Amino acid sequence: MATLADSVANWLGRVELLARGADEERRAALRGLERGDPLVAREHALALLQKVPDSPVGLAILVDACEALWLDEEAAGALRKLCSSAPWRGELWVRLADVLLRLGEAPGEVARVLENALEPDMEPAARRRALLSLTDLDLAAVDAWRASRWLDSLRLHSDDHDVALRRLELGLMVGDRIMIANAVEALGEPATLDGRATLAVARARWVLSEPAALDLLLRAFVLEASGASEVLSSYLAKSRDVVEVKRVRDVLDAAQRAGEPGFALALALAEGRDGDARDALASIARAGDPSAARSLYDIALERNDWAALRTAVDILGVRAPDEGRRLLEARTAFEARSGEVALTVLDGIPAEGTSAGSMAEGLRVDVLTRWLKEDGEAPFRTVLGELRKAAGALDRLDLVGACEALAVEQRRPLRVAVVGEFNAGKSTFINALLGADVAPTGILPTTASLHWLTWAPDPFARIVTVEGADRIVPHEGLKPALDELRAASRVVREVHICAPIERLRRIEVLDTPGFNAPDADHIAAATRAVQEAHVALWVLDATQALKDSERKVLARIADVGTPVQVLVNKCDRLAEGKTDEVVAHVMDGLATIGLPSMAKVVGFSARLALAGRLGDEDAVSRSAWPAVEALLSEAIVDRSDELRARALRRKALGIAKSLDALVAERREAVAGTGRQDLLALPTQASRLLALDRTACERVVQRVDEGRPRVADDLRPLRVAGMHADDVHASAYAEARVLARMTAPLTSALVEVAGVDTALEPIVRQAVAPVLRGATAEAGDIERLSGVPTWRVVRACAMAAHDRMMTRFDEEGRKPAVNPTWLRLAAVRKALERVQTPSPVD
Repeated sequence: MATLADSVANWLGRVELLARGADEERRAALRGLERGDPLVAREHALALLQKVPDSPVGLAILVDACEALWLDEEAAGALRKLCSSAPWRGELWVRLADVLLRLGEAPGEVARVLENALEPDMEPAARRRALLSLTDLDLAAVDAWRASRWLDSLRLHSDDHDVALRRLELGLMVGDRIMIANAVEALGEPATLDGRATLAVARARWVLSEPAALDLLLRAFVLEASGASEVLSSYLAKSRDVVEVKRVRDVLDAAQRAGEPGFALALALAEGRDGDARDALASIARAGDPSAARSLYDIALERNDWAALRTAVDILGVRAPDEGRRLLEARTAFEARSGEVALTVLDGIPAEGTSAGSMAEGLRVDVLTRWLKEDGEAPFRTVLGELRKAAGALDRLDLVGACEALAVEQRRPLRVAVVGEFNAGKSTFINALLGADVAPTGILPTTASLHWLTWAPDPFARIVTVEGADRIVPHEGLKPALDELRAASRVVREVHICAPIERLRRIEVLDTPGFNAPDADHIAAATRAVQEAHVALWVLDATQALKDSERKVLARIADVGTPVQVLVNKCDRLAEGKTDEVVAHVMDGLATIGLPSMAKVVGFSARLALAGRLGDEDAVSRSAWPAVEALLSEAIVDRSDELRARALRRKALGIAKSLDALVAERREAVAGTGRQDLLALPTQASRLLALDRTACERVVQRVDEGRPRVADDLRPLRVAGMHADDVHASAYAEARVLARMTAPLTSALVEVAGVDTALEPIVRQAVAPVLRGATAEAGDIERLSGVPTWRVVRACAMAAHDRMMTRFDEEGRKPAVNPTWLRLAAVRKALERVQTPSPVD
């Protein structure tokens, strides 16, 4: 390679040096350079400059000598003087830029120096080197737009290795797979010792999922290509191939670099050592590496690691994403037991399908789960408030009412439904509880309506009919009153039997129609009672306990989720010692169904119990009623608060599931093009960014057929002698150009750039304003028929690129779904988390 001294000697004579007796110093300096002794060369060059100050030959020799001695400051000073004396020499500006880069000068200053080599009269080789260097500066600054502009200026060198390499690096930067594939093909196989090209091709093969990516990455690493370590670390961290990980570890061990924080992190991730990976990444981040801190941040979100997230946000400081700070703010509020504050903060992180969104969802569920597990009315009412809000937003007023009903139900006693087949003795069981023969009984299905047994200071019964006023009667008058109403064909809706029994302060009992009654209304009423009850007491007939019909109904109750306590009635009709055998049979049958009884199944006689309550002491001892009383007290009354809370949560879960299903339908209906299309916008936009002049001229050629039509439209203006300066003429001309050229120009631009045709409306929105501006700049009517030029096409491409990226930014910031929907989903998941199939702990 020729030295700068040789180059200068070719365009500057030595007459002045000879005249001043300095030519011998020049010769001695050149001999020093030739024999590889730059120190001697520098001494003679300085001596020459003392005799002939600012001599171009002396400065050139000094530059060569100083660069060989790594005296870049001194070399830069000499080059600045040379550039001042011969600013038309592009190679001087390029050489000065190289020295400034080594000195760490600001990229902007280096770019300004290089731009001096782009003047039209500069030698082509210097212009080429300057353009490549400017491209490198913008690639390093991740400025794809400017980098592509410099490469466009090298379009005549498109097959050049250096240009193809930078095209590939630009494609990797913007993530355009088509550009990457084309650039790899143009670049070909990298030279064995070309570290930069080897790394670029390795990255390309990784992106394109082509083989041999790791081979090239390892070669680039060995060649110490800039950035190779970072790319190899990233590849290693994502690899789950044991053989690949072993190969990389062997290379790192041989290079004694496996212990470096970056590689230690990658190895820990690849080998599944999560704790070691987090510690290694935190160590790198604390050392001041912002990319490591961001990686720690991403891993913390992905793995729901609050400690790692706090560390990452602290390290990133003001550079930490807003979503991360919001997550930590919400977590702090949660830990301070300020659940509502936490939910409000989390409303600002609604995006689903992201790590931050998943972490936010988990915290929402934690907040709501804590409320559901807390004692008292207020926490559960807060959860109901979320359901009520969602139901209102979704226009489900019926479910708004259901939420209000649950809030009221929260204050009522535990609701116990006595269920079973007719003639199993349910009403007799109710009478035994009352200690009076009040509820109607018989061998036919007599309970057509629900009979409520509730507390009151005085005994009475209230009959609610479908028509007419309620009737209040004493206990002994209930049966005659019901017979009278039945004779008059009056339909009874409900019967409320009130009594001053202490346990009824905490529970209310429903006597229901039989499940096997011939009337479908009876079965519907019984089913509704089970669904609305907090606990079901299933009464079996001991003489035919757990028939197939009962098994089927009990299986359906298991699906509903209402806890069931099974009682075996009419044990007085069994032979001596048969009660235990029947109870064991029932327990085995329940296990087969998958419906455990709340407590041990008890066998008794409701008929004897009622007789005992009415005064027959012998009947009490034979009825086993004390065991029933103990079971009711221990398994139900004493646990009434817990059982009611579980039932309310079960009903709330049913509401939440209904609303969630409606949300799913709404979201599917408004999905539109979907988030995947949105995520593809940057790649599509990059194709517009990559258009060079040749491509723009192809677009112009494709719309040429529209020019005659524009000329025809503008003929009236020419005939009338109107000029573009005339407001009316200008408006007419603009309208005709837009009408004739917007659609074909848009279609041609989309086709040449390779943009998805679904995005054509966005491109059209960008093309129209640019065309309008071009018509205004045309100046006269004749020039309008020449619109668009390749420059106008380029401006349209840039405008479309910007519009796509604006759309991406705006849509990306929008919530993926309404925050109310996300809270609803969290309510459902929290209810599912606390819900258990049985109240038995």
